[in-house]
Amino acid sequence: MGHPPIAPWMVRPTMAGGTLNLKAALALAPQKPIIFGPMDSSMEKMIKLRYSEKELPEIARLVLENAPSKNVALHGPMGAGKTTLVREIMAQLGGLPETNSPTFGIVNEYVDPQGSLLARHFDFYRLNTVEEAYDMGLEEYFMTDCWSFMEWPQKVSPALPHDTVHLTIAMVDAQTRELAMPRGPEAQRKAQTKP
Repeated sequence: MGHPPIAPWMVRPTMAGGTLNLKAALALAPQKPIIFGPMDSSMEKMIKLRYSEKELPEIARLVLENAPSKNVALHGPMGAGKTTLVREIMAQLGGLPETNSPTFGIVNEYVDPQGSLLARHFDFYRLNTVEEAYDMGLEEYFMTDCWSFMEWPQKVSPALPHDTVHLTIAMVDAQTRELAMPRGPEAQRKAQTKP
C-alpha cells in the first residue's frame, strides 16, 4: 500500500528517529502543519516534534491547529511538561488563569475575558478507579462545547469520549521534550491533495 503524495510543504526527516528540532522544522515550513514520523502504518499520520520551553508558543499553536478534536489526552511521565503545555495552550486561546472547580484537585477551568468557558484541565493522577471519574460527573463535563485537556487519561480510559486525541510528551533531556500527536483533518486532507 502506497503513502499519500507529498505536498511541497510536507517534510520527511532523513535522520534516525523521525524528528527534527522545532526551530529547524519551522524554518522549513513556517506557516504550514509539519508532518513527521516513521512511515510504518501505525505512525503514518503523526506529527512528531522536539522542542524547548522557549518554543512552547509554537507547539501550543500547532496543537490547536492540528488536533482533530477538542478532547485531548496528554500522556507522559511525571515532569514531562503536560501541565506547562496546557497553560501555554490556554495563553494562546486568550484564557485567563485557571479557576478551581468544586473538584479542584482533579479539574480546573479556564475562561476568556468575558467569562465564557474555554477549557477544562483534568488531572486524573489521584483517581484510583474509573468509577471515581463517573462519580464526579465526568461524562457531563464532556457534554460542554469547550476544550478538555486530560492528564493521566489511562486511569479513566473507558470514560473518555470516542473522539479523544492522544498526545504523548517524552523527555529527551532536561531542556528538550518530544511531542507526538495525530494530524488533524485539515493536515490529513492536505496530505492527500496533490501539489
